[in-house]
Amino acid sequence: MNQGGVQKTIKIVALECGISKNVHVHTLRHSIATHMLERGCNLRSIQKFLGHACPKTTAMYT
Repeated sequence: MNQGGVQKTIKIVALECGISKNVHVHTLRHSIATHMLERGCNLRSIQKFLGHACPKTTAMYT
């Protein structure tokens, strides 16, 4: 599936779930990182998972 197809599918699913907010593929990335942090994952693990070179980028989730 190409990037446009993934984005379109996410928007359709969001609407079907009653989410009126503008949702993007990147929204899922942020959601995963936030959930990882809430479940006790340390920032270094999240940084590595997301592929961030700079810890400051990952620190925005705190």
